[in-house]
Amino acid sequence: MAVNQNDIIQATIRCAYQYSLPEVTVKLIGKEAGIKGQGLYNHFESKMDILVACFNYCDRNLSNLFEGYQLDPNDDLQTSLKKLWMRYFTYFVNHPEECAFYRQFRELKDIPDMSGREDSYFKGFRRLIDELEEKHHFLGKIPSNVLLYYVRSTTPYLARAISENIVGDTPELRENMWQLISGGMSALWN
Repeated sequence: MAVNQNDIIQATIRCAYQYSLPEVTVKLIGKEAGIKGQGLYNHFESKMDILVACFNYCDRNLSNLFEGYQLDPNDDLQTSLKKLWMRYFTYFVNHPEECAFYRQFRELKDIPDMSGREDSYFKGFRRLIDELEEKHHFLGKIPSNVLLYYVRSTTPYLARAISENIVGDTPELRENMWQLISGGMSALWN
């Protein structure tokens, strides 16, 4: 069976989940993907190219969460924010391998500059936050970048608690996690 770039991306994401990204080697990726020797280099020039392709894969999947998503005009601010966050949080709970890769990639030293990328899922998320800001003026003196950084930094860790069975996934727990995240958000603008 021929191995393609997507097979290598999936193998790398699985390896990052199983071993942690700093421990993932080209040899380990090759073994997981079923490629012998230097075969990975027929598809990618370097390990960093593989990692960036994995990040882009995760980013595209996340961008689909907000592509075409419309806020309900009848929702109040808290309900709108909760729906957005739960959508994001649930994705990470349901895709623990991608969650682990995404989180670990952002923590790596010496990653290429990923800012300014056109396909970043935060573009869609930012659009929705901007709509909420225009309607509710909730950010005050806090730039939306701070809010987005807070959400992007905390959500994968909270999702990890469920996906790694540290805590059970119940509606009550999800509500408590929302209270935790929204309590932190409200501290940003109070």
